[in-house]
Amino acid sequence: MYFPARRQMRLIYHSRLDDESQPEYGCRQDTILCVATIVRHKGQHVLLDAFSKIAERVPTWNLEFVGRIADRAYGDQLLTAITERGLVARVRIAGAKTDPSSDFRAAAIYVQPSLREGLGLSLQEAMFYGCACVGTEVGGIPELLDHPSVGRVFQAGDTAQLAELLESLCINSAERAQLGSRARLSVVEKGMTVQRMIGTYDRLYREILGVP
Repeated sequence: MYFPARRQMRLIYHSRLDDESQPEYGCRQDTILCVATIVRHKGQHVLLDAFSKIAERVPTWNLEFVGRIADRAYGDQLLTAITERGLVARVRIAGAKTDPSSDFRAAAIYVQPSLREGLGLSLQEAMFYGCACVGTEVGGIPELLDHPSVGRVFQAGDTAQLAELLESLCINSAERAQLGSRARLSVVEKGMTVQRMIGTYDRLYREILGVP
């Protein structure tokens, strides 16, 4: 789209992540987390469907949705599906949180099941905090996950593929730990922290203004 001017463009990642903040690898809960506005294109129903397929085989695991309910009808559909599948005790819709960093630190697996997406800031945060991450092949998600070295990707809407990926991660703690540590390193290397963002802007404006 921007091919004629591509050489004149700079890529700067927006971030609120602090370089000095550290993940807690040793105290993860058996939780699959999704942080996103509750609306259909974010794909929470896909994740719920996938979890319901494996729930009996991974009995210690729970699923948690964090986010503002923007579509009340869709939120009600999720609640109905949770009840109908007998998952009330294992699936929670927690609502919006100003700072979900504690959720990222606690969850073992993070999923971004979006049917469409930009870059995916919640996914970026989950990676930074050391979650083993899974996301769809849409928008900027594959750019973040750099499949398969730092995460797992699946075709948007494919509940069977997602269920298979989740079950594998749930039963393999070594794989989760490896993906979590690589994910954080990838975020830092790409400059996706507030310190790197500020430094990049500072260098750019100095260059524009001719200031050494």
